[in-house]
Amino acid sequence: MKDIVKDWCKFCEGEETYDKSYFYTLFWQDQFSKDELYEIFKYFPNSNELLDLMFDYIYDCNIIEDKSTSYLMQLVKNDISEKTSLSDNLKYIKNYPVEFVDDYNFVKNKIDSEEYYKYYDEVSDVLADRWIIEDKKTFALYEAFYGLTKSYEIVWYLFSPLISTKINYKYYVDIMMLGGVYTIYNNKILVSKEI
Repeated sequence: MKDIVKDWCKFCEGEETYDKSYFYTLFWQDQFSKDELYEIFKYFPNSNELLDLMFDYIYDCNIIEDKSTSYLMQLVKNDISEKTSLSDNLKYIKNYPVEFVDDYNFVKNKIDSEEYYKYYDEVSDVLADRWIIEDKKTFALYEAFYGLTKSYEIVWYLFSPLISTKINYKYYVDIMMLGGVYTIYNNKILVSKEI
């Protein structure tokens, strides 16, 4: 077992004290066996779900057959629909038209738009209020997922067994796997794909 996994176990069992940021690099190792991932997740409810999601994510077990623009657009619509269902403050976004834009960098840069930020911030706040447990090891796991993915949307997917919602977070992961990106800008949902 890797040293950082041993440290994680000591931390979760209360034998050692670490700042949550110590585990930011927990998943930076080259490879994890399923047994090592089990050791990391065994301290949480829904540990088998956490294990399955993580294993699929790090070993790219999710093959997407349809790589078409129309499928990407449908994934974005589904992702928006799922996330806007979390809050009445977001329902208006469902009515926005969805448009494909050839300029990937334009769409990616508009993720900083005020409209997208409001959407993202509301989703983030709602999800933060629905964690099923809140303790040091849970915050440390959340940080470790971010250390791996650098994307809170993917963190939400990996962390979803510890959030009391029934939405499908996988749409966003599939969008990313297809090289897709979307934003909300000028009362539209703009979608693009990296070529």
